[in-house]
Amino acid sequence: MKLKLIFSIITVLIYNCTYGQFLNIVAFGAKEGSNVNNAIAIQKTIDKCAEKGGIVLVPPGMYYTGTIYLKSNVTLSVMKGAELIGSPYLKDYPVNSISVKTRPPHRPNWPSMPSRALIYADGASHISIIGEGVINGNGRSKDFQTQDDDPNRPKVIMFVACKDVNIRDIHLMNSAFWMQHYFACDGVRISGITVYNHGNLNNDGIDIDSRNVTVSDCNIDSDDDGICMKSDGYELVENVSITNCIVASNCNFIKMGTASYAGFQNVSVSNCVLKKATVSVMGKIRRRMNSVADSISGEAGIALEAVDGGSIDQVVISNINMTGVQTPIFIKLGNRKYQPAPVGHIIISNITATSNSLLPSSITGIPGHDIENVVLRDIMLISKGGGKHMDGTDSDIPENAAGYPGNTMFGDRLPAYGLFLRHVKNIDLNNVKFYLLSPDGRPPIYQSDVKNFKSD
Repeated sequence: MKLKLIFSIITVLIYNCTYGQFLNIVAFGAKEGSNVNNAIAIQKTIDKCAEKGGIVLVPPGMYYTGTIYLKSNVTLSVMKGAELIGSPYLKDYPVNSISVKTRPPHRPNWPSMPSRALIYADGASHISIIGEGVINGNGRSKDFQTQDDDPNRPKVIMFVACKDVNIRDIHLMNSAFWMQHYFACDGVRISGITVYNHGNLNNDGIDIDSRNVTVSDCNIDSDDDGICMKSDGYELVENVSITNCIVASNCNFIKMGTASYAGFQNVSVSNCVLKKATVSVMGKIRRRMNSVADSISGEAGIALEAVDGGSIDQVVISNINMTGVQTPIFIKLGNRKYQPAPVGHIIISNITATSNSLLPSSITGIPGHDIENVVLRDIMLISKGGGKHMDGTDSDIPENAAGYPGNTMFGDRLPAYGLFLRHVKNIDLNNVKFYLLSPDGRPPIYQSDVKNFKSD
């Protein structure tokens, strides 16, 4: 206890020297209890802190609040034993006006980007959310129980055009929509956080639409995509590193897309454990494939989806272990009314995956637009088996070039148990092994319109 106390004092002194003042929300009128909306008191604390920079403390206890706005040079510290809880009422989350362009030129009439959030920042610099406490989005509130993809529901965190963002050690749970969204930011560090997001539909764990981003040592359990890189604006999503994370999901464990307008470049994913979620909300409304017996199952482990005119270039994925997934690797080039851009220069290595469906890994372009220069190295793909020799041929499988990308977009089975390739150029398989848990009449690999295929 004495050592912990000494460490706490030293930590406080270091923060005090680095960040300046400490301001406690209680000193500005915040009160515990579900019948109190503390947004005004917390905002007063933040505004005062922003004058000189420093730390806003949320002390132990439960504090309800509507939207609060984080300002430059302010750290929000939710202490151990503290819980910041979102208001259950939609009226307490105003629609925010986003300062930067949110839609690319070829999509000018698309609806505005969802901007309601519990914690919002736009154009701020040197901002942080830290602490071992909990931020609870209260996503199960009846005000937020609306249809799938409803943009009016608030996120827990939304930062727009911010620089030098630090999210560390915090526990985030039960958003009404995505848990956290970083749009057009530069310099985002997310480390050591725990996410449990099963309060509603569209419950992603982390959504990244920024540059110079690191995500490390996080534990995520989400109903929708686990860690999702989106390209929904004018700028490339680039220089992203994801490492040492445990990600559980009912949808895609780690994903690029579906939004893919500007594209993705220089992305590294490494040393991650991927698995099915602990519970499933969206499974109640989404179709489950006939070939999957599991009541809870992830859809794709690694999903790289370029369907809106943006490119995918220079992606390295390594040292991944995944279970409870239907399709371990899903790479798709599509054309949802926009001219496809190149997809390639992808290296995927040191993967061990056990799948539970008749949908194998797949890499598919569209006629006239190949996915190029892909290396698969040191990979073990374990399939459940049970397929038949005539489970689909190339002529049976629709191109679906304009469809929403997902592992079931071609149906609930494909004519290979390990890897389906179509419209691919320059693919190299090096020490890729396919195993079956039960007999399967399909071949391990099926190729259609593949140029320059290499395998050891």
